[in-house]
Amino acid sequence: METGSGHWGQGLATEGARAIARHGFEKLGLNELVSFTVPTNTKSRRVMEKLGMALDPSDGLEDPRLPEGHPCGGMYCIGFGGRVGATSKF
Repeated sequence: METGSGHWGQGLATEGARAIARHGFEKLGLNELVSFTVPTNTKSRRVMEKLGMALDPSDGLEDPRLPEGHPCGGMYCIGFGGRVGATSKF
């Protein structure tokens, strides 16, 4: 999900992510939701944390399309599972 810079800081990403997560758990019956971002994208990490997701650096990913040492390499996975409200903040 992406919003234009004129809309940043208004909680739109958190609101949208929360709605997507709720739909995934309640309507689709998902058991787990996982998101990822690059380490330098602190705003996306903050949205994930607001939803109750927890960072697990051992779940890091590498994008094979990027050269080794690229600043966008070494993505972090952040996720949670269970029912809405049990381990998440909806």
